[in-house]
Amino acid sequence: MLSAHRNGVNILNKESIGIGAAPFQLLPDPAFYFPAHNFERIRLSLRTHINKGSGVLVLTGKPGTGKTMLTMAALEDLRGRDAHTAHLVSVSLSGAELVGTAALAFDPERQINSPVRARVWLTKQLVSWAENGERAVLAVDEA
Repeated sequence: MLSAHRNGVNILNKESIGIGAAPFQLLPDPAFYFPAHNFERIRLSLRTHINKGSGVLVLTGKPGTGKTMLTMAALEDLRGRDAHTAHLVSVSLSGAELVGTAALAFDPERQINSPVRARVWLTKQLVSWAENGERAVLAVDEA
């Protein structure tokens, strides 16, 4: 592994280790997911339950244990496979705000300027996707 030295300390940078992006950001990047045995077991379990249409799934754990990374990796697995995905992070919202934020997460291009319109659009969209055999997966990641 290549490294630079500054004041006698090894300094690693993304170029020296051959990656194109910084691996430690505010939100985990699923491109840096490492399939450790326990993580893969949980990821496959999430995917299995989502594919079965299990409804509400709850993933709990201590801070920093990888819940957000697992969630994002599972959502990444679903994209483009008859699944519409949305990921909400740290939501301390009212019901109307949650619906509006979910609508925006499913379709960031859509301009919805009222809670009623957001609820109507989201309801119609969910029904339409269900009628077409498409799944909708909303991950609410409360840190």
